[in-house]
Amino acid sequence: MGSGTSAAKVLEDTAAASTEDIQKAVDALDGVSRGKLLAALNAPGHLVPVRLAKDGGKTVLVIAASPMGANSATNNVGKAFIEAYSKQFPNDGVKVLDISGAGALPPFTAARAQSKFKLFGGDPAAVAGDAEWKATQQIIDEFKAADKYVFLAPMWNFHIPYSLKLYLDHLVQPALTFGLPAMNGLVTGKPAMVIRAAGGAPVGSEVDTGYSYLKQVLSFIGFTDVRLLAISGTANPAGLAALLEEKSKEAAELAVKFEFDAGAKVEQLEGAPKPPAVGGAAAAIKEGAKVLFVTSSPMGDYSATRAASTKFLEVLKEKAKVEVTTVDLGEGVPDFTAARVQAKFATWMGGKDACPEPLKAEWQTSTAFIDQLKEADVYVFAVPMWNLTIPYTLKAWLDHIVQPHQTFDPATYKGLLEGKRAFVVACSGNGLCGSPMDHLTPYMQQILGLVGVTDVAYTHVKSKDAADEAVAELSALCAL
Repeated sequence: MGSGTSAAKVLEDTAAASTEDIQKAVDALDGVSRGKLLAALNAPGHLVPVRLAKDGGKTVLVIAASPMGANSATNNVGKAFIEAYSKQFPNDGVKVLDISGAGALPPFTAARAQSKFKLFGGDPAAVAGDAEWKATQQIIDEFKAADKYVFLAPMWNFHIPYSLKLYLDHLVQPALTFGLPAMNGLVTGKPAMVIRAAGGAPVGSEVDTGYSYLKQVLSFIGFTDVRLLAISGTANPAGLAALLEEKSKEAAELAVKFEFDAGAKVEQLEGAPKPPAVGGAAAAIKEGAKVLFVTSSPMGDYSATRAASTKFLEVLKEKAKVEVTTVDLGEGVPDFTAARVQAKFATWMGGKDACPEPLKAEWQTSTAFIDQLKEADVYVFAVPMWNLTIPYTLKAWLDHIVQPHQTFDPATYKGLLEGKRAFVVACSGNGLCGSPMDHLTPYMQQILGLVGVTDVAYTHVKSKDAADEAVAELSALCAL
């Protein structure tokens, strides 16, 4: 179709096509493109307005991570930001990437992890023939093509939503967004605005580990100009309208100045959580205890954390006759949808059983994870470090299980899983566990503490070959 083809001709050609021809065209698309097409056809436009750049204008990429549509504080304030920005910069375009919907992003599979390992050789051509990698490459190309970025990133369990973590797990790639061997960021000279909302915990405070992480990972890939528009207190219905009005005005004021500041620097929060010490106090495991093993790598037996954890569990089975249930998150985790968010809000205010009838079917998936968690006496978490923190699959699982009246008291924020014991087996290929760039172990400590699990031992596996060393350390902590 040439550039001179009229809209009327396009409509005529489409109308003349048979249903069979259209279906063949759709079937010919790859899975990611087909999913995007169907989402565009079936879903209403995002709240944030889009527009095409003209006369050499720049492009702003808006990454939206809330599934709540018009009920989202970040979406509403983001809309005000973009409307004011477009008035100030009329030639600039705006593209909205809504990553919140089910299937909006492809999973980061074992095949993609293998492609990433190839890239550590420094040559992007090494993955040119990898089928799954093409979708990841498209995500990266789309991101790098933009000139400015707006992240609509609500606080989910003190961190970012799992969908945004998945997006980052696609983006942060050697030779594409950070260089080797210097580990220097390659996305430079561009500003990022983070519009972040939270119901209770103050955005940008010490407990906001998600913002601390987001700044760190953006800095890692080259950003020096990262700004924050904080919306704290959205859990107060009586004051929500006034809060959004106030923050929308603030957004409009910030939008007219949204140009790259070459003198800006990303500084981490001085009070950001530090990684907990490895090890812990030795205590015997009760004979016959029920152990829940949660593994979050798609790499199966090739995973160092899984290898060490599995050997440790074999010791527990032999010495303490424990009963082990495995949750393999590498096989996928159901999306935490808008319906589940609505169910969470309903139960927050109305109690454990206040989920509305239309939402119960979806909510039961989350409560099934919670019931499984409650039944166990001991938890073993196999957690590889993905881009400085936990994998998106583990974040998705945590978003299911951290629920009011189920695993914590919303009135006091007291955890309801007291008396449980946990082991976190972590590994970083670059040896970053325990370093200032470790956002994995501090978050595991924070989120497990929220649900009442404070007796936690941490060990860092150096590699798959060093699994026995980690097993010996864990076994000693169990007095085995």
